[in-house]
Amino acid sequence: MTTTNTAIKQKAVLLVGSGAVGATIASWVAPTHNKFYVLDRGETLDAIKKNSIFSYLQHHEDKGEKCSIKTVENFTDCPIPDVILLCVKNYSLDGLSKAIIKAYGEECEKNTIVVGLQNGVENQQILSKYFSKVVYGIISFNAWLDEPGVVGYQAKGPFIFGTPDNSLKSEIKIVADIFNQGVEAIVSDHFQDAALSKMIVNLTNSFTTLMGLGYRDIDDASKFQKILSQLTFEGVNIVKASGHKECKVGDIPSWFLMGASARLPQFLTRKLFEKNVKKWL
Repeated sequence: MTTTNTAIKQKAVLLVGSGAVGATIASWVAPTHNKFYVLDRGETLDAIKKNSIFSYLQHHEDKGEKCSIKTVENFTDCPIPDVILLCVKNYSLDGLSKAIIKAYGEECEKNTIVVGLQNGVENQQILSKYFSKVVYGIISFNAWLDEPGVVGYQAKGPFIFGTPDNSLKSEIKIVADIFNQGVEAIVSDHFQDAALSKMIVNLTNSFTTLMGLGYRDIDDASKFQKILSQLTFEGVNIVKASGHKECKVGDIPSWFLMGASARLPQFLTRKLFEKNVKKWL
């Protein structure tokens, strides 16, 4: 073990929120880290305390792994963290930020690296009001909770880390090094392009949920493709108009393919469209 790896493993890391994303991160990173703590509450915390976290690759439940996790019920039960991973929804960030500062004080506000792992870019407006060192992350895989403490995932990473203005390079490297002990983490110099590229795919979530994709058969495959393709293509055009460029994020389709699916006859694009949709089931 190198001196650098030893120093990384000794940093205190607090993960807040052990839903699908938080649980997968904990299951991959905690086993390689000496001071990794998870904070949650209620049924979720009780389940993790009792049974740890069990994670598995999609369709391979029999090969899943159980990971023992250090849990805390309150911020004060954990040493002042060097890094805080926020795995909660955007609507919780404001109140959570205030609670963190109240618990840890000015030292945390100025020196702790806070990592926002929410979809979209709304977290950039919220977290920057409270903390001096904020790094943002993009999750480029699907994960789901079967029950508290039991999580499945479609692929093991990668994570993409950066800041909108390419500042805090040493802090970004620390976060990436912590993750890279257990799962691939990439440092991006084009983070905002990557975040908006991922948001284009996120536009489809509401529609596919309403359609029951993955839970029932689609009544009209042609209309389904037309609506979904036009939705993503409109997203591409909006992002382009804002001056941002395409950035590869995990296994999401390219902008070229999104445009082709929206503009070309469906008999030419149907198989490729269906293949890409299956990646996100």
